[in-house]
Amino acid sequence: MPSQHVLTQEEWVAAMAKRAMDRIRSELYLDLRYMNAALGALVPTPAAGLHNLATDGAALCYDPEWFIGLYRSNRRYLPRAVLHSVLHCVFRHPWLRGGRDASLWGLACDIAVENVLDNLNRSSVKRPLTWVRQNAYAAIAAEGRVVAAAPAYRWLAGQTPGILRQLEREFYTDDHRLWPKD
Repeated sequence: MPSQHVLTQEEWVAAMAKRAMDRIRSELYLDLRYMNAALGALVPTPAAGLHNLATDGAALCYDPEWFIGLYRSNRRYLPRAVLHSVLHCVFRHPWLRGGRDASLWGLACDIAVENVLDNLNRSSVKRPLTWVRQNAYAAIAAEGRVVAAAPAYRWLAGQTPGILRQLEREFYTDDHRLWPKD
């Protein structure tokens, strides 16, 4: 009788994280059928040590240990986080920074994507709309008429460091370190 390979802890975590990622993506496919092409464009890719989601435009990178831990503790967060990263690519955020400040541009892109998600009104990505979000969206819309990355960037450039920290805490969702440099 041939011996069966017993999974190591690392192999088990990787396998469970892949299954969890597949389940999250299936949920999004079912709830947002019109996003099938975009959702399928990014290849889920394990990236140990990342401790978040990140995309380079071709892969949706995730730390298996972080992903499975979050799947166990706060599963409702993950579909929104996955779609958040996908929408950065749909809106071409990683490639449109130009000479803008990278951290402000990242925050502006996060605000723009979260505004779209907050307005989708879909069960897979729904979350409470906080006071911070409502005020940020209203202020950006008042200046630029649309809550997109460029108007958000212009609005953020006039904010104090304290407000910027508050907005970062509110809108940070994924890691932008894989985005192309200038």
